[in-house]
Order: sequence, then C-alpha cells, then structure tokens
Amino acid sequence: MKILSFLSIYLLVLSLSFAEENAPATADTKPEQPKPKSVVIKPTGEFKYKLIPLKSIDFAIVDKICRPLLSKDGILTFEEKRGSILVGDYPENIEKIMKFLGDIDTDAVNIRIDVDFLNTGSSGGENLDVRVGYGKGIQPNQVIIVDGKVVKPKSIDISASKTSGGETRNTSQFIVTKSGFPASLFVGRTIADPSWLYNYKFLPPTVVVGGGSSVIIPASIPGFVMRDVGAKLMVLPKLRDDGLIEVEIYPEVSYIDGKGAKSSVRVESIVTKLTVQDGQKIYIGGAVSSNMNFYKSLFGPTLLSSDGKSNVLDMYLKASVMKPGKKAAELPPGTDPHSLENPYKWR
Repeated sequence: MKILSFLSIYLLVLSLSFAEENAPATADTKPEQPKPKSVVIKPTGEFKYKLIPLKSIDFAIVDKICRPLLSKDGILTFEEKRGSILVGDYPENIEKIMKFLGDIDTDAVNIRIDVDFLNTGSSGGENLDVRVGYGKGIQPNQVIIVDGKVVKPKSIDISASKTSGGETRNTSQFIVTKSGFPASLFVGRTIADPSWLYNYKFLPPTVVVGGGSSVIIPASIPGFVMRDVGAKLMVLPKLRDDGLIEVEIYPEVSYIDGKGAKSSVRVESIVTKLTVQDGQKIYIGGAVSSNMNFYKSLFGPTLLSSDGKSNVLDMYLKASVMKPGKKAAELPPGTDPHSLENPYKWR
C-alpha cells in the first residue's frame, strides 16, 4: 500500500515537470532577442566653407537656431563688416542652414518718414481814435468858449477801425532709414538765446588807479546760453510681418518768436508712438494758443485799442516703405542706375 502511494506521487511530479517544459512561453519567459547593432551615420562629402549674406534677420537668432544643426566640428561665425555668416561644415548641414535662412530671412527694406508742421496764425485788432484840431497858437487840451460857444478846438474827429490778418507757416521734414534702426536729422543753426542775451548785463574792463599803481579788472566773459533754431526729427520705424509700420517719432520745430526785448526761442514738438499703413498720412497732434491785449490812454489820441493773436499748429505723419532697387543688369535699357527718383513722389 505504501509502495503504491509513493509511486503515485512520483508519477504526479513527473507529469507536472513535463507540462511545465511544454507550456507556451509567456511575456516573462520569452527568450531574449538579439540586439541590433548600432548604426553610425557618417557625413558625406568633404568639409566645406560657405559665406551666406544676411538680409534682415539678426545674427543672434541665426546663432541660436542654426548652431545645433552643425556637426561636431562645424563652424558658425558672423562677419559683421560684410553682413554675412561664415559656415564651415559638411554639405548637407550647410544646405539645412541655407534652407532655413531662405524661408525666414526676408529682404531688407527702408522706410521714409514725412512729418508736416502746419502753423496757421491769425491776428485782429480794434481801434478807436479821437483827433482834436486846436489850430495855431492854441495849446492842446485847451478849450476856449466865447459868448457861450466853443471856439477852440475847431474840430473833433472820431474814427473807429477793425483789422484782421493771417499767416501760414509750413515746415516739412523727411528722413529715410532701415527698418528697425533709429535715425535723426537736424536742419538749422545754433544761436545765442535771444531772451538770455537781452537780459545779460555785460561789464566792461575796469581800471583802478591809485598810489602810483593801477589794477585792471578784466571784463566778464559770459557763458553764452546757446539754442538750436530749426527743424529736428528723430524716428525709429519698424516694418511688421503683417505689412503695418510701427513708428516712434520725436519731431521738433524751433524758431525766434517776438521782437526786441520780447523775442525768445519758441519750440513746438511732439513725442508719440503709433502704427500706420504703408503710405497713409495721419494727423498726429496739434496745439492752439491765443493772446488778447488791451491798451487804454486817457490823454493821447488813442482812447481804446485791442490786439488779438491766435496760432493753430497741426502735425501730420506719413510712413512709406521703400524696397531696394533692382540691380543695374535687371533695369530696362537706357535707365541710369545711379539716378535718384523724385523725392516728392511719396508726398
């Protein structure tokens, strides 16, 4: 009985071992697959150098994007004086960089900025005059009455007048610069400030004599206060990818206003930033000033007079895109490539 039990246990273990050996392989018991051999892609062609001109893109962007495209021994440098990048690498890497630049590096453009200052001034006055005729031998302001009648003065004339006038001053400025680059322009002269010059007290040289000797006190040399008189223009235009133009503009016009002791340098300016269409002329600002003076005289011929002045300043801006001209070989026959186009065609 014991022998049969032992035999049955032995047969059970043997059957389990056979079943385990012939069972299908699971995910955990799959035989290891042979690993593929590593493939090394070597560059084709010889190491070359290529000089690629930049149109409008900044080198910092090129360096950030194109440097990872180079091989281990690749070279990328910026030739600032020539406006180009020098690439040293294998032909396929150079082609990648050239394709990238060809897709995003657009042609450089210049932008012309026109600023017009239109200053319209008007003046008007009213005057009431009284003219008294006393005749010969009679002092002014003397009244002679004979038998109840006024003999002197002989005549009294009263006249009233009203005058008006207008003046228009137009100042135009324009400047051309590359998109994204600032530019400035000044046309005029630098003079001593007239208001300062009138109020300055000049002291001549002084000679003090006494005790057989003399002392000379030199004249005072003034530190002149100078002012610019003319037209000044500072701009920073940028052409956006959507065709609009962003303009930061600082126009200024200065001139001598008034006469004599009342003369001074008047400055009219504006600081603004705006977005405009190509060729669009827009109003960017203005100012209105007025002054009314009254004069009265109790004893002179003028009893009452008034003088009024007003000035209206309007400023206009126009931005125009100017693309580089064609090469001489691409121009029609008989065209002078060095001739300038009419500068007023954008106005």
